[in-house]
Amino acid sequence: GIPHAVSEDDVYCRYHIPKDLIIITNVWTMFHDEKYYAKPYRFNPDRFLKNGKINADVPDPTSVVTCPGMHIGWDAVWLTVASVLSAFNITKAINDNGRLIEPTKEYESTITYLPLPFKCTIKPRSKEVDIIIQTTVEHTC
Repeated sequence: GIPHAVSEDDVYCRYHIPKDLIIITNVWTMFHDEKYYAKPYRFNPDRFLKNGKINADVPDPTSVVTCPGMHIGWDAVWLTVASVLSAFNITKAINDNGRLIEPTKEYESTITYLPLPFKCTIKPRSKEVDIIIQTTVEHTC
C-alpha cells in the first residue's frame, strides 16, 4: 500500500500508534488471511464476490485510510495524463539503424511498482502545441 503518516497519536487494537509514524498497509497479508479465504494461495477472483456482486465482508485495503484529497489527486493525475496525450504523440524510439526500439518489461519494485526508464519519441501533435511549449519555456524561470 501507499505509505500514510499518522497525524495524531492513536490506538488500534490496543496498539499505540505515535503521531508522525509511517503506516504501510500490508495488502499481501490481508489477502492471504485464512480467516477470510479458505484457500488464500489459490488464484480465485470469485472470492471477492457474493451472489455475483462485490462481497462487502471482504477486507478492502483501499478503505483502511482515505485521504480527504484523494479525489483531487486522482483528478489531477487524470488531467495531467489527458493533457499530455492530447498534446503529444508518444511513440517507440528509433535506433541508429532505423528500427523501432521495443521498451523492456522490466520494473523497479519499491513502494510503488514503476517501469524502468526506456527510450521513446515525444513530439508535439501540432504547430499550435509547439508554440505553446516554446512560449512556456521562454516564460519559465
